[in-house]
Amino acid sequence: MSLIAELKRRNVFRVGVAYAIGAWVIAQVADLVLENIEAPDWVMQAIMLVLAIGLPLALIAAQIDGLSRYVQPSARKRDSLRGLESEARAQIIRLAQLD
Repeated sequence: MSLIAELKRRNVFRVGVAYAIGAWVIAQVADLVLENIEAPDWVMQAIMLVLAIGLPLALIAAQIDGLSRYVQPSARKRDSLRGLESEARAQIIRLAQLD
């Protein structure tokens, strides 16, 4: 499978486009608001820096999420999770009975 096809399968492109649109909207609103309240120039620069740093982080998160969807948990891990689930359920019942 090619790299482009793999990135499409994991929705990395979709996340990138959604992030770019959201960042553009945030930048436009910030520009409008900061201009009206006469904020210093560095505030807009800081917002743009945060948005720029966030793009690769969002793409990496999308890639990791795409990987984790296809990883099956081991039987041992599933059993330990079931044990935790039943223990949590028992504690919730005990707390409900205290009322």
